[in-house]
Amino acid sequence: MTPSGELNSQWAAAAPMIVGNHVIYAPSEDQTLVCLRLNDGGLVWEVPKDDGVYVAGAFEDRVVVVGKQRILAIRISDVKTLWTTPIPENDGRPSGYGVAVGDSYHLPLSSNQLWTVALSSGKVTARSFMPTGTPSLGNLGFYRGLLLSLGTDGLTAFEQKAAVEQEIALRKEKDPIDSWAMQREA
Repeated sequence: MTPSGELNSQWAAAAPMIVGNHVIYAPSEDQTLVCLRLNDGGLVWEVPKDDGVYVAGAFEDRVVVVGKQRILAIRISDVKTLWTTPIPENDGRPSGYGVAVGDSYHLPLSSNQLWTVALSSGKVTARSFMPTGTPSLGNLGFYRGLLLSLGTDGLTAFEQKAAVEQEIALRKEKDPIDSWAMQREA
């Protein structure tokens, strides 16, 4: 596990990503994000990492970078910044790797907020606040309708409302008086 102080003080190492005919690479020892041609390794572009912490991933024609104070998307074909979303200081800093689902990127913050950012526009579409006493958010993942967070306090699972509602409907279809379904529905 990476304590949030370490995560926010240096670029997190990641494997190169193949995106179409390009390779996106962010060498931890260098201060640039690099795009290379897949066929010959030639340089297409490079940009400074600035306050970047990690590459969130490549989505369609863009690479998304999470920084200490912002999240941004860079178009791979021409290195144009498509959008930048600032992370206000009072909302904290990224506290782990987020996870993408469809057009949404879920970003954990040190203030125990979970932001949902539209990958197409950079707009923050939802902000979830973890209940008081909940362990700090860390690296995120999804598994069978659960949002998993691996942080310094261990592994925490959060149920997704839609997944719980779907499970209730399935159980009630099989048995209209299923006790688990009735209890969860209450």
